[in-house]
Amino acid sequence: MVLPSVDPEHWRAYTTDPETLSYLGDEFRSSGAFQLGFSIFSIVVSLRWFRTGDPWAWAVLWFYPLLFIWLAFTTWATGLWVVLLLVAVAALVASMPRAGTSSATLPG
Repeated sequence: MVLPSVDPEHWRAYTTDPETLSYLGDEFRSSGAFQLGFSIFSIVVSLRWFRTGDPWAWAVLWFYPLLFIWLAFTTWATGLWVVLLLVAVAALVASMPRAGTSSATLPG
């Protein structure tokens, strides 16, 4: 199978309707833009506030296990999402004691 981003003509094997092809192109672009924006937000939260131990940043990152649960039930790659769910939960649980102290309450 050829990835649509590599070969835009790939979808013509499934449909020749120009409206459908336009919709698929828009869907891939908007999905990619959303994923890029959310990734940048997550990186900034992780590098800036999570590392300093702000509790709200730890709580915000629980979005990922919830997302992985949703994806495990709605996509074909169930095994992948279950593994990522377990890794994400383990990482968040392991960081729980550190997340309880805000950088504002640390001495010095």
